[in-house]
Amino acid sequence: MSDLPPIRHRLSFPAPWTHDFEVETRLETEGCRSLELAMAVWTPGSYLVREYARHVEGLCAEDERGAPLAVRKTRKNRWRFECAGASAIVVRYRLHARELSVRTNWVDAELALLAPAATFLFDPAHPERPHELRISPYEHWTAVECPLPGLRDGAEFVFHAADYDSLVDAPILAGGLEIHERVVEGRPVKLVQAGDVARWDGAVAADACARIAATQARFWGGLPYEEYRFFNVVLESGGGLEHRDSTVLLSGRAVFAQRREYRRWLGTACHEHFHVWNVKRLRPLELGPFDYENENLTRGLWFAEGATSYYDELLLRRSGLVSVEEYLEELGEFLSRYLATPGRLVQPLAESSYDAWIKLYRPDANASNSRISYYTKGAVLCFLLDAELRTRTADRVTLDDWMRAAYARWSGARGFAEGELEALASELAGVDLSAFFARALHGTEELDLAPALAAFGLRFAPETTPAPAWLGVAARAREGRIVVEEVRRDGPAWCAGVSPEDELLALDGLRLEVADWSVRLESLPVGLPLELLLARRGRIRRVSVVVRPQPQRVRKLELDPAATPEVQARRASWLSELA
Repeated sequence: MSDLPPIRHRLSFPAPWTHDFEVETRLETEGCRSLELAMAVWTPGSYLVREYARHVEGLCAEDERGAPLAVRKTRKNRWRFECAGASAIVVRYRLHARELSVRTNWVDAELALLAPAATFLFDPAHPERPHELRISPYEHWTAVECPLPGLRDGAEFVFHAADYDSLVDAPILAGGLEIHERVVEGRPVKLVQAGDVARWDGAVAADACARIAATQARFWGGLPYEEYRFFNVVLESGGGLEHRDSTVLLSGRAVFAQRREYRRWLGTACHEHFHVWNVKRLRPLELGPFDYENENLTRGLWFAEGATSYYDELLLRRSGLVSVEEYLEELGEFLSRYLATPGRLVQPLAESSYDAWIKLYRPDANASNSRISYYTKGAVLCFLLDAELRTRTADRVTLDDWMRAAYARWSGARGFAEGELEALASELAGVDLSAFFARALHGTEELDLAPALAAFGLRFAPETTPAPAWLGVAARAREGRIVVEEVRRDGPAWCAGVSPEDELLALDGLRLEVADWSVRLESLPVGLPLELLLARRGRIRRVSVVVRPQPQRVRKLELDPAATPEVQARRASWLSELA
């Protein structure tokens, strides 16, 4: 605990329908001639510099008597305040909050969803300095929820953070909140809902969240928090972001009523709650202490996010919230999408993690050709490694054991260094697995899924219909035109010279219509040269294209009827509910 006096913040929302809110920050000068305060440029869990200071408006400062103080911006996200002998300074600024995501601020007349990194100034010289937060909610808002210790003080809600790290890890939701509390292993687990929740059965969703927490507690061997919040903000959006003792989830009003969409929401909830252990306590060495003003580069996101992506749907199955058939459907689609991404053969998985700051959140028309998501390939690696550990040890060691052993070793202050997870896997297996990691983590060669599928007694269902014709483009209807958004590497359109932003006009002498162009493409004759008419920057062009069968499509995964009793037992153990 720091001996420095806290930085005290007050939030107010005089006209939330404008999407603006007011911040007042007060701190004692401790006799300093000047003070420098900063705003974070990114938030943990979302690895992109987002330049939160761009939303700051009208920043000014005064002393404790109201006399103005000189302010000078010294960097894109820092301000220096001349104290002029004042014992304390008061900084005021306005933030515009109309960027709806789990990592930014949103304010309207109905609610406020705030990301602390995007909201509060901090002392970069003393990040260990405590913070006090006072929130004066808009008159129609009935509650404020935040994971920090807090209390009600008249009309205000007051919260305390031990340091800036704790403040950043505590999202704020204010408005007319619907709160459902459950108890898991003696700890409160809350579903906090806001927005258009009329079509959500909060009690049922809260039961599901509690089951997720209970399943993961059994997986890891207990809960490391005192209380947890699932924030579900229903504003016709999507996404999730982990925090130490909470998660922010965005959803839509119809999600609960649609089984497939609700399953995906449960998967996101399961994913973010798994981060309580993997990321928030077990982390790559480079992700702590955080540098909130620069990129924090690491090659460990394949584990932080990839392993979490492997377990999110699997633990939903083990919780009993989805059936075996539903899980296999999701796994089959996941593996199919991976195999359909050309970038898997271009970018090594470890480099995908290191390049997260410049690639993952900045996709372009060539993204699928040149990169692979560490979420996706990281999960594939874990699927393969799970099978590898089980088959090499006669099922004495599983990926579950690897995860728990990693947590036991590196969930303290230090974190794991590059290479340590691979060495741990070899240690547990009793054999050298460096060749496996050379291929799956550091290489770009095709990964063979067949041994892992066989190890779990699974197979892709036999194809019953011929593959449809494939042009190798992703196109969208745009203002009555068919516009190419992406051209797959080495596909028919790629080889013919088609480019992103080309407008597709006609094929084989017949005009392509917006209403049915995709159906037309799938029914084309395979293997014959066809004339494709397109427009590029207003100039008409003709190219010859040879359509091929679609190389990868979503395939159904099913139980292999030929699996041996030993494999069936392994599969049952892998998929069984955690009692």
